[in-house]
This record gives sequence, structure tokens and C-alpha cells, in this order.
Amino acid sequence: MLASAVVVTSATLRVMVTAQDKDTLWTKVSASGRVVSLTWNKNHPWDAELAGRGAELIARYWTESRREVSEPVGRATASKGERTLRFSLADDLRSNPLGPVCFFIQLPDRRVLPVRRANKQDQETAGFRYETWERHMRQRVDARAAQNRVAAAERALDVAVRNVGTQQSVVSSRGWGTPSSCEDIPAVAADAGKTPYDVVAPSEHDEAARRVCVHRLWYGRSLFQALVKRDIEPNLATGTAAKIRQRLRDLYGIAHVIPEAAGPILGEVRRIGGAPSAARDAQAAEFLADWNRLSATTEEYKPQFGNADDYLMWAPSIYEGAFRIFAPGLLEGMNASSVMQGVPSPTITEMEGVIGAGLDAYFGCLEDGKKQLKIKYDNWQSLSSSAPQRAAAAHEFLVRECRQEFRLLDRLKAERTTFENQLAQEREALKAASAAIPLPTQPQQLNFTACADSDSKKR
Repeated sequence: MLASAVVVTSATLRVMVTAQDKDTLWTKVSASGRVVSLTWNKNHPWDAELAGRGAELIARYWTESRREVSEPVGRATASKGERTLRFSLADDLRSNPLGPVCFFIQLPDRRVLPVRRANKQDQETAGFRYETWERHMRQRVDARAAQNRVAAAERALDVAVRNVGTQQSVVSSRGWGTPSSCEDIPAVAADAGKTPYDVVAPSEHDEAARRVCVHRLWYGRSLFQALVKRDIEPNLATGTAAKIRQRLRDLYGIAHVIPEAAGPILGEVRRIGGAPSAARDAQAAEFLADWNRLSATTEEYKPQFGNADDYLMWAPSIYEGAFRIFAPGLLEGMNASSVMQGVPSPTITEMEGVIGAGLDAYFGCLEDGKKQLKIKYDNWQSLSSSAPQRAAAAHEFLVRECRQEFRLLDRLKAERTTFENQLAQEREALKAASAAIPLPTQPQQLNFTACADSDSKKR
């Protein structure tokens, strides 16, 4: 199957023929930029049909799913008194070609126009290629794939940066400035019979982490509403639209709209043609189940790790997308829709980015939370097993916990560095994939840039 999709262009078929003669069957097919042109001689046997009804340019190629596709890419009619049809090519085809793209010209009655005589090298007479446009089109496909890899690397780095920030907050909140401070922790008498609030049994780690992360999301939503009342509502009558928009963009740095992103926005992406992965669908369903189950009872909840006023955030690259998606509805509820005048509607890429960033923020919080709970539990178990020396064990527990927290911080920093390097590599790959391949400005004759016999026989 793969061999049939490969087009071989023989050097002997690249004869630069400019005349419309018997070798070109009284036609001339040429290309310049994104325009493929067909010119024919007045004595051509199909002169009347071509001049009167025009023709269609068809692209035939094999897709990555091993399926052969025939796709109309342009239709043209001749101007009065002319014997030329001009077909405008887009930058892309509907699918990604696995191999070369073979063009041919088809009349309204589905007859295919021959553009050269058959010879010993090639018995097929209608198919031709525009190789420079193929390279240009493939470069755009490669650039899109590279852009997707960059976006994925950015999301991974964002999660890693947040993890480092959270862990730095943990060690700072305990009063531990540097790893050496672990050795200076004074001995503390501990009652091993009384389990501290933040030590949770392993069977409860998952649930505790979900409660803490839902609480952070809930607090972020409350904080956002308070800041809107303080910074936005009083300025609607007197402030400029540009300043209000800028402040709103900053406020949408708080990742408080994850329930909307995982619900209505995910549904809208599907409606307009997006195809979220099965993994994203599963994450969205899992998150919404947690949110619907726990958010109503989280106001008085005391987190077992972190602080009660911690909240989720996402990277600055997501602010604009969240602002475009959600600010119109917020302002409409304030009878201030005019503030968004001139702001473009969100793209499907921005919508997918907000969905992915929101779910990554929540599940990154869960992963980090379970690690912290395990550290606390393991350390407490070690302390409890040495009851005869509780005072010494209490000190050992704190020292060990301190060291482990710093080791976790070092590991998270190493992961951050890894993701930074990966992102730099992906950006270099994107830069290379985006290097312009110019289309020719001078016409190139294509009559003899033939498709392979194996491909033509499928017609």
C-alpha cells in the first residue's frame, strides 16, 4: 500500500516545453504562487467545453489512515475571449497526505483532460504535480504539529512551575529557610497516641487531596468575585473600556472557571468541530464529579496541607483565552457588554487551551497533594513506632519531614528544569518547521511533472 502512494518523477519527463503542441496535447499547465493555470490551443478538440463550462482541479492522494482521497481543490471558468483557466490553491488539503499529491483537471462531464502524450517512461497522460506547493503545504502541517508539541510542553512546564511554587510555600510556612535549618529544629514533645489533624490514613489520601484542591478552586472563585466587586463594578461608569479589560485579563489569571471549562466550554468545542481526546473527556468527568460532590461543603473546611487561602492559577499564556471566553458573559450580567467591543471572539485553540490548562491545574494539585499527605503519614508512622522515645522521635519526625520536604523541592525543581529544556527544544523545532518555503513567482510548466504509473492506474 505504501509503495503505491509514492510518486516518482522521472528526470526525462522534466523537459521544459513551452509550446502547445502534440507533446502537450495542445495544452499548457503551469503554476505560479498559489495559482495553477491551464491554457489550451484554439484547435484543441475540447475547446468549446473548456471555454464554455470550465473545469475543476482535483487532488488525489493517500492519507495517513491508508485511504485514497480525491478532493476538489478549485473550479475555474474562462473569461470571454480567453483560453485560460486559473485555479487558486489553498494552503492545506482536507487531510494530511501520506505521500505526494497528484493533480488532474476534470471537465463537468467527469472526463479527465490529458496534458501530455504517453511515452515509454509513463503511460499516464493526465496527472501532474506541483512539488513546490507540496513542500509548502507539508511544512504547514509540520509547523502545526510542532505548535501542538510546544503547547503541550508549555502546559507541562506550567504545572511544574506551580508545583515548585506550592512546595516552596510549604517549606516557608513551616519556618524552614534552607536545608541546613532542618538540623536546628528544637526537640518537641509529642503525644504519639494523638494523631495530628494533617496526618491522614493512606486510604483517605485521595479523598483528602480532592477536598483540598476543590477548596482551592472554591476560594479562587470567591476571591475573583470579591475583586470584581472591588476593581471592576465601581469603574464601569467612569473608567475606560481598555483599563477595565486589562484588569479583567489580570483577574482571569485566577483559575476559577475550571467547572465551566470542563462542562459548557468542552461541549461547545465538540459542537463546533473540535475533538477532545478520550483522556481529556475522562479528566473532565472526574473533575466535575469531585466539584459537584464537594464544593457545597468546602467553605468551613480546613485543608490538611497548604493554607486555607491558597487558590489555583494558570500560566499567563492562558489569561487572554480565559478573558475572551468568560468576560463577555460576566459583563453582560452587569449591562456592560460594550466594554468588549472590538475584542475578537475566542478561537477553538484558545478554548482547548483553557480546558487543558484548567484540568492540568486541578490534577496537578491532586498529584502534589497526595505526595504531601504520604510524606506526613510516613513520617508520623515512623514516630509512632518509637513510643518509648517519643520526645526524641518527635524531633526526628520533624527533622526527617523537613529534609524530605526539601528533597521534594529539589526534585520538583529538577523536573521544572527538564520541562524548560524540553520546551526550548520544541520551540527550536517549531522555529525550524516554520521557516518559509516560498512559492515560485515565475510560472513553472507542469505538463511533464508526471505522477507515477502505480498511482495513475488507481484512476
